[in-house]
Amino acid sequence: MRDKLLDKLDKDKNAVRVISRSPGVPNQAFSAGMRFSTEEQNKIIDSLLSTEARKQLPQFFNRYSKEKDLLPANDTEFRDLIILLKDSWGF
Repeated sequence: MRDKLLDKLDKDKNAVRVISRSPGVPNQAFSAGMRFSTEEQNKIIDSLLSTEARKQLPQFFNRYSKEKDLLPANDTEFRDLIILLKDSWGF
């Protein structure tokens, strides 16, 4: 659970005991599975990272990135999460 959410849900710090902390992970991620060719994946990445994307998709950017630019992800950012995600649908 994220620190901010824990602080919001348990303001007095008496309902939950933190037993472990881990490094942060990116807040939002998009993945393109095996149904997309590498070329199609690169087109999606290039489109979302383009300067025109924010103009063409304002609701998308407002929901997922607010004022921050999208950044391409890499496998090392999610290495520790693979064990949790490997059995998830669409991963």
